[in-house]
Amino acid sequence: MLLGYMARSNFGTTYHLTDPKAPRKQLLAKCGRQHARKVFVDTTTGETKHIGYIVGGVWFTLYEVHEWTGKGGK
Repeated sequence: MLLGYMARSNFGTTYHLTDPKAPRKQLLAKCGRQHARKVFVDTTTGETKHIGYIVGGVWFTLYEVHEWTGKGGK
């Protein structure tokens, strides 16, 4: 079960985004900004993946936060 997101900046700042929907909107509210640019990376298979946002010149990588059941995810 998805609980929310964690946004970590290139400077080590971490924001916990508790709503499982709209991480961009929550990140903008935490930073006090209105605009964000998407961050993409290329994988070893040649795919391009969206991994986060640049907000006010700071690069944030987003991570999903899931409920842990304690039994290997079963």
